[in-house]
Amino acid sequence: MSIEEAPVLADVDVVQQCLEGNEEAISGLKRGLTPFLSKVLASYGASKDEIDEIVAQLWADCLTGPRPLFHVFNGKSALKSWLTAISVNRWISLKRRETQHARAMERLAARKSKVQPSQVCRKKPHSRPRPGARYGRHAYARAIARAGARAGSAESGRPRTAADSSSLKV
Repeated sequence: MSIEEAPVLADVDVVQQCLEGNEEAISGLKRGLTPFLSKVLASYGASKDEIDEIVAQLWADCLTGPRPLFHVFNGKSALKSWLTAISVNRWISLKRRETQHARAMERLAARKSKVQPSQVCRKKPHSRPRPGARYGRHAYARAIARAGARAGSAESGRPRTAADSSSLKV
């Protein structure tokens, strides 16, 4: 066993003790990791209320429920980094949900006040083609070909061909 594996094995033992209901192991783990997790979340910009909510829910999910999170811990990484990743991902999910909720509320308010959704939406509004305009993947190339065909037909009475264009000198 190498030195790097020793802390991970200790983490597996602590997790096993927590799952067995050892209150001393649970309180020691919370006491040791809660301040660290709080600092990490604060460095991401989480408020005090968000930090408290996320950390409390994390400990509850680790220890209780039909399938506690500690059952998923396999010891391939350190417990500290595993819990840090979970807490940061939960904070990111919380922010995404808040943003989605805020956008939904803005759209709802826009519908009630008869404001166009494009004025509320954060994305660039769709541009509409002007009437009579020709749009397409190769519209510019077709327009040039048509102009060339018209010019050639005006001179000789027939459309221009590839042979005609090769004779032109630049």
